[in-house]
This record gives sequence, C-alpha cells and structure tokens, in this order.
Amino acid sequence: MSTPSKELVRDLAAHVDPWSTAPFDSPTVQTLQRLVPQLTAHQRIWLSGYLAGSVAAAVAVPAAPTAASTPASDPIVTVLFGSQSGNCERLAAQVGEALSKRGVPHVVLDMLDCRKSHLQEARNLLVVVSTHGEGEPPDRAAALHELLHSRKAPPLKHLKYSVLALGDTSYERFCETGKQFDARLAALGAEQLHARVDCDVDYEHNAREWIDAVVAKLASEHAAVPAQLHTASEPTLAPVATAYTRKNPFLAPVLVNQRLTTRDSEKDVRHIELSLEGSGIHYEPGDAIGVVVRNPVDRVDALLATLPYGPETPISHEGSQQPLREVLHSCDIGLVTRTFADKYFERIGQPERAASINVAARVQLSELLREHPPQALGAEDFVRLLRPLAPRLYSIASSARATPDEVHLTVGLVHFELNGTGHFGVASKQFAEMEGDDAVAPIYLHRNPNFRLPTDPDLPIVMIGPGTGVAPFRGFIAEREAQSARGKNWLFFGERHFRTDFLYQAEWLDYRKRGVLHRIELAFSRDQKDKIYVQHRMREHGRELYDWLQQGAHVYVCGDAQHMASDVQDALLQILQEHGGHSAERAAEELLELQRVRRYQRDVY
Repeated sequence: MSTPSKELVRDLAAHVDPWSTAPFDSPTVQTLQRLVPQLTAHQRIWLSGYLAGSVAAAVAVPAAPTAASTPASDPIVTVLFGSQSGNCERLAAQVGEALSKRGVPHVVLDMLDCRKSHLQEARNLLVVVSTHGEGEPPDRAAALHELLHSRKAPPLKHLKYSVLALGDTSYERFCETGKQFDARLAALGAEQLHARVDCDVDYEHNAREWIDAVVAKLASEHAAVPAQLHTASEPTLAPVATAYTRKNPFLAPVLVNQRLTTRDSEKDVRHIELSLEGSGIHYEPGDAIGVVVRNPVDRVDALLATLPYGPETPISHEGSQQPLREVLHSCDIGLVTRTFADKYFERIGQPERAASINVAARVQLSELLREHPPQALGAEDFVRLLRPLAPRLYSIASSARATPDEVHLTVGLVHFELNGTGHFGVASKQFAEMEGDDAVAPIYLHRNPNFRLPTDPDLPIVMIGPGTGVAPFRGFIAEREAQSARGKNWLFFGERHFRTDFLYQAEWLDYRKRGVLHRIELAFSRDQKDKIYVQHRMREHGRELYDWLQQGAHVYVCGDAQHMASDVQDALLQILQEHGGHSAERAAEELLELQRVRRYQRDVY
C-alpha cells in the first residue's frame, strides 16, 4: 500500500473535522472543545501524559514497582509558578521539560491551583515566582502566599525546596516575593535543596543556570524513568513564540504614529500601528509587544562626560569587543537604584557613602558620578555594575483577525522635569521620533496567557481600563466582532477630561451604535468638583454587574496597579457583598474562585 503524500494529509486535515471520529457523545465533545483551548502548552503535555499513563496501566502486565518507574501521578518534584505576565509560567515549563529529559516524574502547577494538600504531599518543591509592583506577589500567587504566612500553614519538615525569584532592581524591594517564599518555607521546616537565585529583568542566563543546577541535583538523587517512556505521549505542539526576541527583535515599519489626546491635554498619548508583514509573528488578544529601547545620543554623551574613560574604550560585551559608547546605548544609565548604589560604593572603596544616596529622590546616574567619580574603577568593571536597559512592554490594542499583518499599540509618552530640566523617558523619546517613511520599531512578541478572552464567545465580558489601560480592550472588541461573538460587551473607561483625553472616542461610539459594545460607562475625574473614577461607576451599576457575573461574565482589569487595580477590586468585593448577600469573607472567597477559573483577570503594572 502506498503512503499518502504530505500534501494529501494536509488537505485531509483541512477538510475533516477531527471531532467527527471521536468516541464521545455530543455533550462530552462540546465540553472538551471548550476545555482544550484554555489549556496551556504544559497543561496539555501533562494531561496527555496522564491519559497515556492510565491506558498503559490498564493494559500492562503487572510488575513489581521500582523507584525508576514512579508514575507521574506520584511526582518526585512539584514545580510551582506564580506569574503575572507569563515569564514564570514559561520558565516553569522549561523546568518541566528539563526534568522530562532526565526522566524525573514531576508536576507543574499554577500557584492559584495549589492546595495545602499539595504542599503536604510534595517531596521536592521548585518555586518560580515574580515580584509585582512594590514587593507584592503576583495575582495568582497571592492566595498561596497568604496561606503560607497564616496559622493554617502546614509543617514542611519532609520537604526540600529551591526558589527562583524574578524581579526588577529599579524597585526598592527587589525580588521580595521570592525572598518571602524562601524564608517562609525554611521557617516551616523545609530544607533548601539549592540556594535561591534572584534575577533582574535580564533573567535568562541566571534562570538557565538555576534550572540546570536543580535538575542535575534532582536527577542524581532519584532513580529516573527512561526519558522515552516519559515523553513518548507528549504531543508535538505548535511553537508558542517566533524566532524574534529582545536580543533579536523584528524591525517593524511604523505605519501610523498619531496623537490621541488633544494638543492642549496634559498628556501625550499615541496610537501606533506597526507592520508585521513577513515576520511570522502571530499574536492573540491579551498579548503584549516588547519594544527594545536604546539610550539617545545626548544621554550617552552626558554620561560619558562624567567618566574617566574614552568613548572608544573597548569593552567585552555579549561575546564581542565593542566601544564603550555603543555599550552604553543598551545599559540602564538613568536613575540610580539601591542595588547599584550599594555595589558601586563598595567597588570604589567607600561603602559607608551608599546609605546617603536617597534613591527615592530620583537621583540621575550622571549626577551621582559627577559627585563620586569612579577613578579607581576600570571601564569594564564599571559597565558590569550597570544592568541591561529593559524592553518596554505594551498591551496589544488590535486583533489579528480584524487587521492582519499589523499590530497596534497605545503609548503614553512620559515627560518629567528634573532639576529644572525637562526629560523624556527613554521609550517615550524613541516613540516620539518614530516618524517618516523609514521609521521602524524593534519589537518582539510577549505572550500573556493570564489575560485571555473566554473560549466561549457567547459569554459576556466586562472590561475595566482607565487611561492607556483601555488598549487591550480595543483589541478584545475588534476580536469579538471578527468572531461574530454573541456575548455582550461592557466597557468602563476613565480619564481626566472628556474633551481632551477620551481615547478612541469615535471608535467606542461607533461600536456602541452598531451594537458591538452593549454598554459603556465613563468616568472623567477632573470635569466636576468631586473626582469620579471607574470604581465609582462600578458601584453605581453594582446590581447590573452582579447580574452579569451570574450570567457567567468574565471580568478584565488593565492599568495602574498601585491605586486603580486595588480600588476596582474593593468595588467588586463590595458588589458581591451588597448584591450577592455575601459576608466579607465569603465575597473574598468568591472573587478568588473567579480568579482561579480565569473569570477575573488582571493586567496591571
């Protein structure tokens, strides 16, 4: 019998519904069709392995159990991740893949799905967690963090663990959540398997070293299942990212750079449209675009003027020799962080001076170096103290279905005064100058699996996004229209002034007129004596919001984490109490459950 050609297989795959031959009744097929698209890549791998294992167990000849054949249902290692934007989830999946290759039975678990019993039954725990804002745990890590720090926390003397902490040294409480998990696990009696590793925004190298170290240690201490038995049932998944990264960005032509706010507004907010033609980048609503930024020439020159090294001094950087001037374009040379101040004064032999630097006062690096020059420090040693300039992430404000080969962003330009001099933020200056036929933006795709539309398009959604936080909801609405989704859409938007700051006003009104946007509530805080914000509008419509929740609505919040997000959450809790008849404790449990089943999702920063 001849083998069918690849072309024939593709044609058949394109025209045959794979569910038509599935051995399930119609309700079961519908349930599976709703469930499977919601699973992450690693959840699909685990589920397929579990099902294959259960089939094998049913047909295999019974044999005496051995350490080497420990089933995945009795994992030697539990990998826990607490992620806000998806980085920790991706790293946890990498840990799982590395354990699979070494044949170590394991389970990868979202912290929000972790119960007390998981901790009590775990033997080896690998924690991958980020710090959000000023030392806060990510949304999906908050419940576990609270459990471990409460009187309900179980003793963990049976447990070995290690923590990989992600953070940002520009914040005072760098990697605070990871440090707290580390300290609390030790306090509960757990034994450290490997020292905690704290990662800055440029985390890949340190994370890879931690993964290699903990996996090697676990593989050497535990009998391993042959790798082919553990991985044979894992499906070949479509790649979840393109070849473009922050170190190899796609140069996207700038199609549109349009100011959304009026000229007399206090804010300068831009609508940016970029071409993705030929990039192979495929995004989903809720994802973000990373923009690789470079320090402008004037900022680099200002810093060079404070240094005792020539601009052409050769520096070993990323595997090659580069002039100091070029290297400084990709280093963070703006505000002084606590970490930099401590390390810098230690290196120049004046550690006692570090405490005198008030980083909260937004001290510029060039200002510090003028007062405390690095005379005793070599150029390469100085550069090693600088962290890489972090890419800027922007929520995608478009739908690939509605505008193929394009991606849209909503960018608020940052302008501030320091010592009487006006300054643009690094990314803001770059965007402000992205004009003309040759303008390009160096970008890459940053997936955000924690901010996704419901897989059932008939479900209603509530979107709460003041300011530039409205960006992803422009993409959501465009996607829902392109899907011909029957679910209702409700938007809460706020800004300072109706006349000058109503972002995408014409589009929202058109969506409302055509029935795509079913409700829109507006809160312009400075247009009346008493300031009104989106949380006030939510309370005004609390009865209707509660009814939408009862109908299965998914709630999305995007924008400021410091004030708005917590105020919105308080409003939701109040609505659950007032209109659901819940106690404060029960309302908190209800909201946590909505979060657990991904009906309450936040993208806050």
